[in-house]
Amino acid sequence: MRDENVDSVGHRRWLLDPWLGHISFGRADYFDGDQMSLIGSAIKVIHDDDTQPDISGLDIDFVAYPFEYYPKELYNDKVMMSLSVLKDKQNKFGNGTNINFSNAVIAILAPDNKTITVKGQKSDTENMGISNNIRWFAEGIKTNTYYKVTVSNILINNVSTDYHYWFELK
Repeated sequence: MRDENVDSVGHRRWLLDPWLGHISFGRADYFDGDQMSLIGSAIKVIHDDDTQPDISGLDIDFVAYPFEYYPKELYNDKVMMSLSVLKDKQNKFGNGTNINFSNAVIAILAPDNKTITVKGQKSDTENMGISNNIRWFAEGIKTNTYYKVTVSNILINNVSTDYHYWFELK
């Protein structure tokens, strides 16, 4: 979920995909006395158009990470924040077209209206999980602190659209 030290956040996009119908996960650990080392892990996303959930009635327009009250264990400074737009809730694969992040602006405000530094912004419309994504690093995020996020000027069908949400690491 964290996708630490990677800039594609592909695993996260698969796991947060609202059309996800079936998934399997495996993990192998090695114990050497009291020390545990992760040997390997894998996820398998199983796509079956017949069992893909219908999300057309959901009252959501985006998927963000982190979002609202979020476990602090799933975020650190090596993890990119992200937002994916749900432009077409009736066609999973319609979410990778006519979305342009090139002029998007990300603003994160702390409770004292201090602006959090955003860096390393990247985006794509590749077909992994949700077919679009903008992601970034934020400096100095603290636990038990309420942050407001605005991602503005995303062009959807050539119309500028803004998204607002909040998160707090608990």
